[in-house]
Amino acid sequence: ITDLSRGDEARISGARGTLTSLIKHLAVKSGRLGIARRSWVAEALREERDIALRAFVANRIKAAILYDSAGEINVGLLDNMDLFLVGSDQVWRSAYGRVPTYLFDFVPAEDQRPRIAYAGSFGTDDLSEYTPELLRTTRELAQCFRAISVREASGVDICSSQWGMPATHVLDPTMLLTADDYAELTVSTSFESGSGFVSYVLDQAPQVDVLVQRVALHFGSSLRPLLPPDPPNLTAYRRSPKTYSRPSVEQWVAAIAGADFL
Repeated sequence: ITDLSRGDEARISGARGTLTSLIKHLAVKSGRLGIARRSWVAEALREERDIALRAFVANRIKAAILYDSAGEINVGLLDNMDLFLVGSDQVWRSAYGRVPTYLFDFVPAEDQRPRIAYAGSFGTDDLSEYTPELLRTTRELAQCFRAISVREASGVDICSSQWGMPATHVLDPTMLLTADDYAELTVSTSFESGSGFVSYVLDQAPQVDVLVQRVALHFGSSLRPLLPPDPPNLTAYRRSPKTYSRPSVEQWVAAIAGADFL
């Protein structure tokens, strides 16, 4: 048995990741869901429902791949960066993602390039979701920042009490754009002004559904819900993708802009 170099380990890990991805793709694509892991099916369902959203990202957001298939950092990519900026929607919510990544744990502690948070968000009023270890790690990382701003007033208190860092309360970046900026998205989208009653209910509940139906009846307008129901499974989605697919960003903005009542 010989010692493997770091490069050999990365190549082996990368090959293993590629093989796993191929098996996952074939199992899900072929419809043989009985041999697919539950996480694979959930990922496939999410990707298929969000085809229109991912197209928006691909066409309008310039992105780079930070991690390779072996989980190694693209050092060359980091070398070209002047500063590191993070924000905004719930990037520091431990239930939704790996928080240290959004505090730049991949940047060496001795690196002097600025680290800045604009409108960072915890998505909650406290850090009870954090383990003691995560709290220690994030506190150390946060203290490497040149400046921190948050989008919730409660975030100012959290940064001060839990991370020992001052923070400024600012607007979410979506609010920095004008109506004209958003209107540009609808130019290539076909929609008619006066598109009836449009609803977008994030936290759905039976009593809310009843209220929405009453409002639609009161105005005598056709109801256009912008948040489709969750499909029970991938098979149900594939049988009726139009029922469950999420609208594109352009369609979402256009529907709101053209609504008689929202």
